[in-house]
Amino acid sequence: MRRGFTLIELIIAGTIAAMIAGTLAASFSNLGNARESSRRRLDAAVRADAALEAIRREIVSVVRTDDLFYTYFFIEDDGGDEADLDELILFNTRLRSVRNTANYAGDGQEYETAFRIEQMGSDLPTLWRRRDTMPDEFWRGGGQARPVAEGIVSLSIRAWDGDEWLSGWDSDLQGLPFGVEILITATGAKPSEDPWDAPLVDLRTVIPIDRVVPPKDHFEEIEVLLAEELAEEQGQTGQESGQSGEFSPNGLPPGIIQPGGGGRPSVGGGGRPGGGGRPGGGGRPDNGGAGGGRPNQNNGGGFGGGPR
Repeated sequence: MRRGFTLIELIIAGTIAAMIAGTLAASFSNLGNARESSRRRLDAAVRADAALEAIRREIVSVVRTDDLFYTYFFIEDDGGDEADLDELILFNTRLRSVRNTANYAGDGQEYETAFRIEQMGSDLPTLWRRRDTMPDEFWRGGGQARPVAEGIVSLSIRAWDGDEWLSGWDSDLQGLPFGVEILITATGAKPSEDPWDAPLVDLRTVIPIDRVVPPKDHFEEIEVLLAEELAEEQGQTGQESGQSGEFSPNGLPPGIIQPGGGGRPSVGGGGRPGGGGRPGGGGRPDNGGAGGGRPNQNNGGGFGGGPR
């Protein structure tokens, strides 16, 4: 006679089957979550790498010259509440046109390039690049702005002056840095999601910059030219006075410098032209005029097409 299963045996078997099914379901769920997290982390790494490579290409082609008027490298330290939101503006060279060659717009070999992070509405924070085909005094505006990589939540840029890393830099005052450190943080979030709730990836690199010779002193050339012109005028006056027999109050023909009177011929009281020091009217135009120095941050428009 065949004997069937008892109720207790059925309950035990059902419990074991439920435990096995629950374990398999949890394993598949964890596997799916791990796969999704890996995919998002990969997306974040691809975004960070694209942004880092775009900035690196621009920095390695920065204009290097001993005339600081034609060289510009500016880092604006703008730390946000959750992450760094630095900005970078530089003059660099590119071998290809930044616009459609069918509509030629006079692109040259030197460009004005800027990077900044922007976020519009529910979209992910995006790294934008602004490119102006002609470096000019309005260095914060003009040109075209296009997205480089989305999902970039942090951009930190520091410059090396030979002694320490500085979070801000202005080549008009400091020349070109010896190197630049870039730290980019990207997220694997999808649009409309909180970028900080998704996996984050940090990428860092250091870009060396070959330093050029010390900046030119154009005013020294002016000094030499003025001294030569003054000596020439004095020589001609001395020759004319010698021919006419005239003498100056010190008993010497005009144009002859009395020993001990002197040093270098002075213009306007000695020193550099204009009464000493650099002329106040030089430098880059201020607010589109000619007052000296670069324009302030708000003149010259915005990001040249990019949101702000």
